[in-house]
Amino acid sequence: MIASRAGYGFVAPEDELLAQKRGGKQVLNGEMLAALRVTGDHVATIGENIKALIFPLAELPEMARGKGVKLQAYKDGGLADVTVFDGGHGPE
Repeated sequence: MIASRAGYGFVAPEDELLAQKRGGKQVLNGEMLAALRVTGDHVATIGENIKALIFPLAELPEMARGKGVKLQAYKDGGLADVTVFDGGHGPE
């Protein structure tokens, strides 16, 4: 899962992230906040405004590159942190 500071994110297949050239590959349009290995079925986000949101991972699209979808809307600030967890056990 890839998330930006602006609050957008998506799930990217690991094999699509590999670059063929030394210059690399642009995967995310924006400033990256986190690149997480998906190990669960829920996503928890918290904004700089201290508001949290938990939703199923299935709601995120699988994309090779791009901006993604809005994870959480913010009036001021942006995404502070994001994690993926198993809904039956909770975040670690």
